[in-house]
Amino acid sequence: MIYKLNGIYYDANSYLIVGKKNILIDPGTPGNFEFLKNQIEEIVKDIDLIINTHCHYDHSGSDYLFEDYFDAPIVIHDSEVEHLKKGEEVTVSRLFNTNFIPPKEIIPIGEVKDELSKIGIEIIHTPGHTKGGISLIFEDKMITGDTLFAYGVGRWDLITGDLVELRASIEKLERIEGYIIADIESFPNIPFWKITADEVKKWWNDKELGKTTKISREKALELIKCIKRDNDE
Repeated sequence: MIYKLNGIYYDANSYLIVGKKNILIDPGTPGNFEFLKNQIEEIVKDIDLIINTHCHYDHSGSDYLFEDYFDAPIVIHDSEVEHLKKGEEVTVSRLFNTNFIPPKEIIPIGEVKDELSKIGIEIIHTPGHTKGGISLIFEDKMITGDTLFAYGVGRWDLITGDLVELRASIEKLERIEGYIIADIESFPNIPFWKITADEVKKWWNDKELGKTTKISREKALELIKCIKRDNDE
């Protein structure tokens, strides 16, 4: 089962997979630690792994706190292990006016990919927002980090970002069946890129976007195709 955990301020969406292993995904910034920890402990008492979809501070800044509290290692794409270890500029902690504090134990995703597969979690490399971005599939759900949102796609103008790779990653995700996990609880009050508020409100009122924390893959990809088409014109 996947639980969406509510963050605060500029934190990323965090998720908790509960099953044969309890896995925390993208724990966010240190300022969110107590709030998120309390939510987790209402569901489970132990965490086995902490997975970052990529190394940006708003996804991984509190890794070291959750690692220490739950005695759980951090897992990230092989290409971003050193970024995390050294708290390098690619973590973009400077955008949050702070320094990155690295966790102690960081495991490359390649070393645990088979183990995760055995418990039903598929890892897909989806670069573009960052070089080492990953998406996860569990049951019929997909967690895409900052590669794909309900209302658009991730930025590609930060360090190691690449628009060509992002397009390729989106095309890869288009071929996967299931749901895209996204923060749609705040619809229609979040800003939209090239989609009017009236159009989104209509989708919301018609219940086409879902009721809780998932948007259908078909609808999400329709939004992405609209954005891609407008950007190409």
